[in-house]
Amino acid sequence: MFRTRAVAIGSATPSALGGVRGLIQLRGILGTAIGAHVTGGQAQVANAFDAFDEDGHLTDEKAFGGLKSVVAQLAETSSKLYA
Repeated sequence: MFRTRAVAIGSATPSALGGVRGLIQLRGILGTAIGAHVTGGQAQVANAFDAFDEDGHLTDEKAFGGLKSVVAQLAETSSKLYA
């Protein structure tokens, strides 16, 4: 199902590392085992309990910038794969 698909990865966790160890494993599984085209970047939201407002909007500017970057990479990768 994911073979030849462009995918982006990300995580939101209460820890200070933002799920980086899990993302490393996920990247390997998606890219190597399944054959998906995983974007170079990854979105991480550390300390997620404090990173969102009461409406669920991401308020952590660094994490928001990283998320925007990953979405842009996904759009670019997708346009190249499916052009």
